[in-house]
Amino acid sequence: MSYHLSFTELISYDPGQSSITVPVTLSLSHDRVSWGAKVDTGASLCIFARDLGEQLGLEIESGMRQLVGTVTGTFVAYLHEVNLSVAGLAFSAFVGFAEDEDFGAMCWDDVASSNK
Repeated sequence: MSYHLSFTELISYDPGQSSITVPVTLSLSHDRVSWGAKVDTGASLCIFARDLGEQLGLEIESGMRQLVGTVTGTFVAYLHEVNLSVAGLAFSAFVGFAEDEDFGAMCWDDVASSNK
């Protein structure tokens, strides 16, 4: 049995880069931030830089605290519900904002999260 897939959106990215980066917009009320976010299709949780959440007017530590584990160690993120737009799709999602101010915006592969 064969299947045919069709898509209404084509997202271009540079295959010469080590990762896929796509334009993403987060919004909350009337505040909005846009940038190029790194994508990992196997990620179970999206984590963004703290300053992006602050630009939306969020008090980062008021979110649900998550200890996030990766192959290189662990870090703390706080989950907040925001509006996320990517590839012509818009939806409400819980995303994490890193506690550490030096953390870059990215999505992690094989994220292990636990409430603390």
